[in-house]
Amino acid sequence: GHGGVLGRANAYRIVPISYAAYPEFIRPHPLPKVYDVAPYRPGVKSDYRHHRLYGPLQEAEYFDDYSRSFFGFTRRKAGWDCMRHYEILAAGAIPYFANLSDVPANTMASFPKALVQEAMSMPGLDVALSADGSTLARASIDHAVFNHSHYFVLLDRLHAWTRRHLTTVALAQRVLRVMGLGPHAWDQAKVLFLVHPGGFGVSGHGALQTGCHVNDCFHM
Repeated sequence: GHGGVLGRANAYRIVPISYAAYPEFIRPHPLPKVYDVAPYRPGVKSDYRHHRLYGPLQEAEYFDDYSRSFFGFTRRKAGWDCMRHYEILAAGAIPYFANLSDVPANTMASFPKALVQEAMSMPGLDVALSADGSTLARASIDHAVFNHSHYFVLLDRLHAWTRRHLTTVALAQRVLRVMGLGPHAWDQAKVLFLVHPGGFGVSGHGALQTGCHVNDCFHM
């Protein structure tokens, strides 16, 4: 058989990878909080398609509303990982992630699951999900009970984690390190991405920002 990277025939190391936030979208400071939970709440597909809360040119409003919110509701999409989780963190809110405890350990491996779970468990946060756990039935904060100081401590920790571990650049650097390439070699690295059309995405962006020479071969 063919030699693998682990020194045995057909034996390869598989390393988890995930979505990531574009560094320029991470706000240095969130806007003052107005909403307990962000107005955009993913739910029934027909509502998402036919009654959009934001138009195609309203990306700024979308991020501003997350930034004004204590929490942003998110959930599994086609798979557990999706950009919405990272957009909420980048905007300066905390994800309320439906069924977060069901996410496999090696899925979204860099996502701060324990910190998000701690925030979701704070007294005063009243959330009820639909019967299938996919949409919000009720969501509000009793601010007389809610510990705002602790919330903002958690938010600061999540913000720091996002900047350090969840950007496209951090993702690309992690991939390069796994490949055995240290920082001294990043501007010399040549990276070939084999992706589906339109799938260049976060890894390619991060590699470019790191200084690599990136080529892509779509749909191979």
